[in-house]
Amino acid sequence: MTLIESNESDRSQPAQTRHPDDLLTTSELSAIYDKSPRTLESWRLKGIGPKYIRVGGRGVLYRWGDAVEYHNSRRFSSTSEERAAK
Repeated sequence: MTLIESNESDRSQPAQTRHPDDLLTTSELSAIYDKSPRTLESWRLKGIGPKYIRVGGRGVLYRWGDAVEYHNSRRFSSTSEERAAK
């Protein structure tokens, strides 16, 4: 499942109809990325991955628009293009 194709969410909205300000939990975004919630936590600690919103002391939410922006920033045509982006 990819970010663009995903339609798994509590809101039952296909990815194409999501609003950029829609909020996703770590569990929702980890399912879309096909990564564990721990991986997203690790990304946050390392300062990589999509921007997030801290809610209260422990809660984290992600804006759909930020997830799409991050996803699109990770697209490359070649490995040399990827190395140049680092």
